[in-house]
Amino acid sequence: MDFMKENKEIKQNTAYNINPDGAVKRGYLKENIRVFSLNNIENADIPPHYHEFHKIIFFSGGRLKYNIEGSTYRLLPGDILVIPAYNIHQPVIGENVAYRRTVIWISTAAAESLGIADMFSVPGIRGRDAETAPADPLIREVILYINDNLSEDLSIERLCERFFISKTRLIARFREITGTTPHQYIKQKRIILAARYMEEKNNAAQAGSKAGFSDYSAFYRAFVKEYGISPRDY
Repeated sequence: MDFMKENKEIKQNTAYNINPDGAVKRGYLKENIRVFSLNNIENADIPPHYHEFHKIIFFSGGRLKYNIEGSTYRLLPGDILVIPAYNIHQPVIGENVAYRRTVIWISTAAAESLGIADMFSVPGIRGRDAETAPADPLIREVILYINDNLSEDLSIERLCERFFISKTRLIARFREITGTTPHQYIKQKRIILAARYMEEKNNAAQAGSKAGFSDYSAFYRAFVKEYGISPRDY
């Protein structure tokens, strides 16, 4: 299918923006499952992002690695990569080489109803023995700690003290492994958590507080920047 036509169809079935790779930065599916194929040369850097649905990539050609929650997966043609909903990830694509793949987006509700939710319990390559070790075990430990303690103090100073690492080293190594800073990663994870709290009928102020934001104004600004609407309109 023509790439531009495919992108138009994808946009009609999802919320928010589509980056040059054809991936929705964030949003929801208007249908339970969406399948499409893409074959393009990617020259733009794709920032770390997440989806509110699961994603499966059938990789058929090009040079590609995926950074997912602190681990790096190097794909070979024929690989199947599973990315669970809300996992922050970033494709790193070989320049000037056609990147060929078929992608399936599946809503979390559809995965539950089909009895395949367990398939998305962890990210990774399926179908072959692949290297799944974190690119940096320490950064992986930092990420796990962050995700387990989003409502607690996660200042850079606190993280450096806990993991016995300098501020400069932590920020530089975290960015190298994940494509983003600890501060930005924490903010995105807290926004994700706050959105889920609101879906559970918590009001916006409660959701922001429970997700670890220090005050409502900080939560409001971060949420609007991420979603393009206010928390109350979510």
